[in-house]
Amino acid sequence: MTAVVRSAVALFATLVTGVLAGFTLSDSQIYTGYEKHGVADHNTGVALGAVAAVVACVVLSRFVDRRVAWVVAALAVGSVWAITAGWPENGGLDYEGSPYLFRIACGGVLLGAAATAVWGRPQGQVALALGIVSTYLVVAVSDGSGSDVRLFANAPLWMLLAALLGAAAAAVTTPGHYLPQRPSSTIAITTIVGVASLVLVNRFGAGWLTASDVASSFRWWKHVWVVITAVVVATVLLSRWLPAIEGRFLLTVTGIAAAAAPVLADLRMPVRGGTAIWVVLIGIVAIGVGLRVSVVRKHPYAGLLAAALIPIIDAVSPSFGHHGAFLALRVGVIGVAAGYAIGSTFPAEAVVAALGFGVLFASTVFGAATRSTLGKDFGWTPYSGLRRLSDAHPAFDARMAAAGLAAAALLCAVFAGRTRHDAQA
Repeated sequence: MTAVVRSAVALFATLVTGVLAGFTLSDSQIYTGYEKHGVADHNTGVALGAVAAVVACVVLSRFVDRRVAWVVAALAVGSVWAITAGWPENGGLDYEGSPYLFRIACGGVLLGAAATAVWGRPQGQVALALGIVSTYLVVAVSDGSGSDVRLFANAPLWMLLAALLGAAAAAVTTPGHYLPQRPSSTIAITTIVGVASLVLVNRFGAGWLTASDVASSFRWWKHVWVVITAVVVATVLLSRWLPAIEGRFLLTVTGIAAAAAPVLADLRMPVRGGTAIWVVLIGIVAIGVGLRVSVVRKHPYAGLLAAALIPIIDAVSPSFGHHGAFLALRVGVIGVAAGYAIGSTFPAEAVVAALGFGVLFASTVFGAATRSTLGKDFGWTPYSGLRRLSDAHPAFDARMAAAGLAAAALLCAVFAGRTRHDAQA
């Protein structure tokens, strides 16, 4: 088999497994901040998925070759498929416990295995980032039909089939002597401890924000600023323990998660005018454009600065761009910015890539911080099942929460810039 065919198979497998991994990990991110039974389990689930991604990547990178990594990816896809096939119809958030946690852990293993199999190859890195980041951005889109919180519920059959066939084909076509990057013991331990620390900060921070006594408290925005500060400080500290180029990637994905939170909050609401599919397409294309530009010219913090415009505008004008063409514009801006920022800061180590992509989904604090804007300008309907929090929190709280998200993105950009100078020195 020619190298061209093997490369094409690997790229297809990387893209579709990245999409499925992102889709599975998105289960928890989508519902963060919603007043529904089981939110705690879903926040716990995405934390488990992020840890599973890093642990799987560390183990596979140190002990197996790229072919075995693809075999593990195929097994993870099969596990996700088996659990999804047994999912009760309209089970949604009520189908909790071990099956849910195991499925999201399998999604994390899939992410770690895919990163092990392709990281270090520029085209594979771009394909994996495109699959994961585009899913992160657009999977929460709601079509407004009232049948579900989002346009996509469980992973559709075509996605599961494509991921399984892609991973299996890559396992067959990848030569057995192709070895992945092997992280040092220091990097391996740092990433495992780091992901555990970050998901704990986010898990308890998001839980604290959504607690009833805090959620109904006066000047709720102060609580938002406290937990956002805790997340940013933890991220900066971890980035300093990693080599400069690796820490920069972690700062970038954290900044993108903060900047994208207001857009994700809007996408969770019914999209007016039947434009849901167009928003999805715009988001995917925008991320692809950003990644393509990053291949030509990299800039570690220009993308973050552009992404920070989203929460800045939300802080200045909370009623701007929450539906229609302006919502599509905001999705396009955050998509290009996210693709460019992430593509410009790809780490050298696969385990750090798994850490960063896992943290992107596990940053539930930023999703919880947008809860004061839910219900704004959407004409609340009974099927939503959500409490209209904008009645409990004044507009000033919403502005200050958005300002906190903007500050987080800007601080991540500043420290990413500093790590760039450290690397050059």
